[in-house]
Amino acid sequence: MTNLVADREAFTPAAEPDPAAFRSLLAERGVEYTTWEGWKRIEAREEELGAERGRKRLKLLSREEQTSVARQA
Repeated sequence: MTNLVADREAFTPAAEPDPAAFRSLLAERGVEYTTWEGWKRIEAREEELGAERGRKRLKLLSREEQTSVARQA
């Protein structure tokens, strides 16, 4: 597999194609994830950090920092 979109036909369909079932599976497996809202918070923080340094964006490199920003309310 080289590209998620190009390879989508090769994936086995979900037994329960429901977003709540997917989130439950991730929780059962202890997988941390972010929501779309969390992703937007990460983007906003990266743009804020970049603006402080005269750049468009400054990437958050550590997973811990990304998770912290994504989980902020």
